[in-house]
Amino acid sequence: MVNWRENIKPTLKLYLDKVIKNSAEHKDTIDLAEDKKTAQLWISLAQLSKEQRESKIRVKYLETILTELLEEKKKGLRSKKKKEEVGKLIKTLKKF
Repeated sequence: MVNWRENIKPTLKLYLDKVIKNSAEHKDTIDLAEDKKTAQLWISLAQLSKEQRESKIRVKYLETILTELLEEKKKGLRSKKKKEEVGKLIKTLKKF
C-alpha cells in the first residue's frame, strides 16, 4: 500500500509535516475522541486559524508603526511631490 504522504510535492510536504507534528502535541485530547482522524483535523484547523489570526495582528501592528513613521517623515519633507508620494503610501496602509 502506497503512503499518500510520499506523493506530496516537497514544497508542501514541509508544511504538512509541521501541521501533523503540531497536532500531535494534543495527542491526549485526540485519543479521547471517538473519531480520532476528525479530531486531529479539527485541532490542526484550529491551530492554523490561531496562527493566521496572530499573523494578522502582527501585520496590523507593523502597518501602524510604518504609518506613524511615514507621517513623521512627511512632516519633514519639503518637496510637494515627495509629500504626495508618502501621502499615497500612508493612505494605502490605512486602507487595510
